[in-house]
Amino acid sequence: TILERYKGNEAQLFATLEQRYPNVTVKSTLPSPTPVSMSHRDKLVAFYKQADPSKIKDIPTILDKYKGNEEALFKTLSERYPHINMSELASPPRASGQSHRERLTAFYEKADPSKIKDIPTILERYKGKEEDLFKTLSERYPHINMSDLASPQSSPDTTSNNNHEKLVAFYKQADPSKIKDIPTILDKYKGNEEALFKTLSERYPHINMSELASPSQASGSSPEAGVSYKEKLTAFYEKA
Repeated sequence: TILERYKGNEAQLFATLEQRYPNVTVKSTLPSPTPVSMSHRDKLVAFYKQADPSKIKDIPTILDKYKGNEEALFKTLSERYPHINMSELASPPRASGQSHRERLTAFYEKADPSKIKDIPTILERYKGKEEDLFKTLSERYPHINMSDLASPQSSPDTTSNNNHEKLVAFYKQADPSKIKDIPTILDKYKGNEEALFKTLSERYPHINMSELASPSQASGSSPEAGVSYKEKLTAFYEKA
């Protein structure tokens, strides 16, 4: 109930709680984030990169064949390629916190740049089913390796991705009908984004730019990596 009441405004909730309970520090109550595990597809991609790169294009077919019996698949591969240690396979870049939009942008930059403008619409259509979307894209474009897509830390487009996310969060509060125009707005203000956000702050003074939640926070994640607002609030009340 508390989280529902403060949905989209969690920062204000925790600021209020810290004022009411000055003896409790929110950050000290946070549980350790749960590590992200690799999907079967990511693990198979990492495996075949070492064992036989020509097999990567066949991964969707292999996974369909072993659906529900993936452990048997990896056991067979371990026996066939004993020189490769399954437990040492590298986790894909997206495990470091890459958003669905960033991942899709990186994908379409390689597959079909003309689709980049349609990403907000595509993500709306597949909301909650993003893994199905990426599976479909993998099958449609087998020559592109999802696990090779740049993570936000290494991607040169991180700043533009962040600006897009900030603008989405802003217009969700200010004027949702403008969300579809975001790619055009960012093109117009390319290299001058600070002026854009300054103009918006003056036009909509009731919205605090610094408190805008990123997409990951809006879906339940707190600014502390891997910790949901529910976990943060539970940990807080355990002490308060």
